[in-house]
Amino acid sequence: MLTLRNRTLASVAGLAAGLLMAAPQAQASTPFDGSWSVQITTRQGACDQYNVALRIADGSISYAGGDASSASGRVDGRGRVNGNLQAYGESVNASGRLAGSRGSGTWSGAGCTGVWSAARRG
Repeated sequence: MLTLRNRTLASVAGLAAGLLMAAPQAQASTPFDGSWSVQITTRQGACDQYNVALRIADGSISYAGGDASSASGRVDGRGRVNGNLQAYGESVNASGRLAGSRGSGTWSGAGCTGVWSAARRG
């Protein structure tokens, strides 16, 4: 069983997020479509560090596993990322930028703030 702290972290992980998400409108594929690994690091608050897998398809970000109840977000053709993850009654938001096969940004929610970094998989 996950503790509240771990549940909050699972929420953050799906975000990266985030990490990374926004409106669910159809969009043409972006240069960032594919599988991504995201590392989420807490800078302030009682949330742990997490590594998560995300998928980007046609600019839409989805959480590829774990304890999230929902994840949504967008990455535009220039790599700007905005997203949200909800799990265990907590919500976290992330923003940042992808460039080539890397990315980074910030996240906040569930009483914590931090940074995320992403790398394309495969």
